[in-house]
Amino acid sequence: MQLPWAPLLTADERARGITHYGSGTRIRRVAAKLLQGQPIKAFTVGGSVTFGHGVQDAQLQSYPARLFQFVEANFPNRWVGTVVGVSRLYACMA
Repeated sequence: MQLPWAPLLTADERARGITHYGSGTRIRRVAAKLLQGQPIKAFTVGGSVTFGHGVQDAQLQSYPARLFQFVEANFPNRWVGTVVGVSRLYACMA
């Protein structure tokens, strides 16, 4: 496809941006559990943006909160536990 502008990233940089080429088996397993009414566990890893820095109410507007709200609205009472806004340091120690 011919673009009317020069790409900002080289082909190598774009390839390095793809973090996972996997089969999708894990996400399909989680979806199957939700569809069968089984509980799931979820956690988020990130820094200030994940925690909701800059939003008025991080408990309602952060990325993890929005994810959990979506799952709860579509698959009620399926959470075993959640850890919201885990720092990058925790991910390094895990």
